[in-house]
Amino acid sequence: MSSSNDVTILVKSFLRLDELEKNIRSIRSLYSYPILIADDSGPILTQEIQTKIKDYKDVDFLILPYNAGISAGRNALVKSCPTPLFVILDDDVTPYINSIERMIFLKNTFNAKIVGGVFPLFSVEKERQDFYGMFTKEKEIIANFFPNSNKMKYFNLLNDIRYAECRFCHNFFLGDRQFFLEKNIHWDEKLKYREHLDFFLRFPFEGKIIMSPDIKASHSHNYESMDYREHRKINQEQSSLHFISKNN
Repeated sequence: MSSSNDVTILVKSFLRLDELEKNIRSIRSLYSYPILIADDSGPILTQEIQTKIKDYKDVDFLILPYNAGISAGRNALVKSCPTPLFVILDDDVTPYINSIERMIFLKNTFNAKIVGGVFPLFSVEKERQDFYGMFTKEKEIIANFFPNSNKMKYFNLLNDIRYAECRFCHNFFLGDRQFFLEKNIHWDEKLKYREHLDFFLRFPFEGKIIMSPDIKASHSHNYESMDYREHRKINQEQSSLHFISKNN
């Protein structure tokens, strides 16, 4: 069990009550960091969620307007976070044991403003397992993905932790709240989903980003709720607001 007054786990939740409860239970079996949840499932389901996890220690809620979106939720979470550091999670992401401690270690060692991890068991057809790399600017913005994390030659090693500097990583990372507030770093609330690369494209260049394939989390990627899937389908249309080409 880990404990710190410096870190809060921030979770954005939407329409997945069972997934969230399972996730909080898993996190609490490994970590005692406070958890702050932003939920925009609507009054009835939000109340059900609060009732279901009310017995978990140090879990607080932000209740958002229905379908406010993941960007608005994350902005509210960072603004309300009571600690200097935070860990961004979705409601179906659970860090492995020692992952948050490794994030803190790399953040302190390199004065990084973001330290990201990977989803080693995440595999969806036609999608990449690892999502981190650098941006280049040619005729368009190109997201150049780092090679598979098992290739040691692309990483440095410190205290048996592999790491590399990058410009984007998974939506599973530790952030420096003061840096976020000072630089007005935020997610574009016009993008309720598909906010990922846009956020990192706008992240200040002076903010160092480190990732490690030895910082891991499980990602259940559960879209069972029909209502949830319908909202994701509708909101994916917003991705046309930002044109990004992936160079795989």
